Amino acid sequence: MFRLASFLVLLSVLGLSFAQLKCYVGHQRWDPEPVINTFDLTNCARGDRCCYMLSTLNGTYYGCYRDCPSTTSHACGPDPQSGIMDITYCYCNNYRDSNCKPFGALQ
Repeated sequence: MFRLASFLVLLSVLGLSFAQLKCYVGHQRWDPEPVINTFDLTNCARGDRCCYMLSTLNGTYYGCYRDCPSTTSHACGPDPQSGIMDITYCYCNNYRDSNCKPFGALQ
């Protein structure tokens, strides 16, 4: 009985560790015209470790990313004190993080 319970725990842990990362992928822009509102919730490629959001003067881009910061470092930037105000970025653990969720996304 103990072996069966241990095996089931091992399977559940392995299942969680091999779950595929999902992120929103696409582009949103409201101004200037034309409006762009193309994004999908997508399974990321093997090796991708986080989601990203990059907001520029040309709109906001969403996607999967491999070279992610550690969980102990700041996930969004740049620091407003740096004076750079025309770009913003965030790295997120998954698509549920509101920092990496497009406006109007349902999930």
